[in-house]
Amino acid sequence: MTIPDEAASAADSTNEPREPNGRRNPDPGPAYREAFTDDVKRAIVRATQEAYEIVRERHDEELGFNANTFGYNVYHVGKYQLEKYCKRTGGKLERVDELKTLFRVQGGGYTVGFYKVGSTAGNIWESFPTSENGAMSVNDQGQPILLGLEDAMVDSVEDLRYAVVAHMGNPRDGLCAVYICIPIQTEFGKIKRWGFAEEIYKLDREAVGPIPPQPSALPPETPAVPIVPEEPETEIVVTAK
Repeated sequence: MTIPDEAASAADSTNEPREPNGRRNPDPGPAYREAFTDDVKRAIVRATQEAYEIVRERHDEELGFNANTFGYNVYHVGKYQLEKYCKRTGGKLERVDELKTLFRVQGGGYTVGFYKVGSTAGNIWESFPTSENGAMSVNDQGQPILLGLEDAMVDSVEDLRYAVVAHMGNPRDGLCAVYICIPIQTEFGKIKRWGFAEEIYKLDREAVGPIPPQPSALPPETPAVPIVPEEPETEIVVTAK
């Protein structure tokens, strides 16, 4: 499937975000725009879409394939496709090899995770990775650390440097949506709240830029947890606000 260039266009300062309930999707800042250029976003969409198409072609429920195997396969094939892109970019995105079981890439000062958060193009503000390592980033030495968000205000995403490529899809429709999200609340290693979300792809529709957030209270302090092996995403976890 051909991805139109404008499908992954970044929302610039001239696009006024919608304001439900008096809240706005905050400006992620110049570092975000420098890291996630239009070219990088298009490449992320292509790699994710390629992974979904490869897995769809081989998905056969009569042979025992199901939603769990679909999510597992998308996770691993998606990692492979993103790694191929990293090798071609010359530094725009690079694989973080030191993390071993955690799949992360880095670019423009950001560490980036890759997670399935749903089976259809649902509400991104209520859709999160199930992985207990979803909130793991890295320090300057490439070592895994649990995000410390206790000092961050609800809309203060400009100084945060961990983002997630959050994707949604299923065996019938393939890739339904892709977002770049910045988590701002975690609990026991799991992401519980996005501080910022930008839609960079949606099935049969062009991206619309940053998505308006849902109101929420200030995030609580995040407890430290031990690092456990990474688990691929298989099912959506929905947290009603």
